[in-house]
Amino acid sequence: MFLHLGSNEVVYLRDVIAIMDLRAARTSRDVQQFLRGAEMENRVVNLSDGNAKSFVICEDRVYLSPISSTTLRRRTTSLYRVRQQRT
Repeated sequence: MFLHLGSNEVVYLRDVIAIMDLRAARTSRDVQQFLRGAEMENRVVNLSDGNAKSFVICEDRVYLSPISSTTLRRRTTSLYRVRQQRT
């Protein structure tokens, strides 16, 4: 299954490690350090045109998304339900 992150970008749901609210995470020094490190390693993909609401940590990249973390979480839940119904 795929998760749409905005700006025509999709990732495999199995590659998603975490979905985080960017505003809430900005208060954490550890998160700020993590994001700076990812930027220095050129692993950050900005999909938001400066209006990021969330970030999604995947196996090899960190995506800044214009979609709220709540909406992204709902999408993963609905995709998981569809997958469970098929098995």
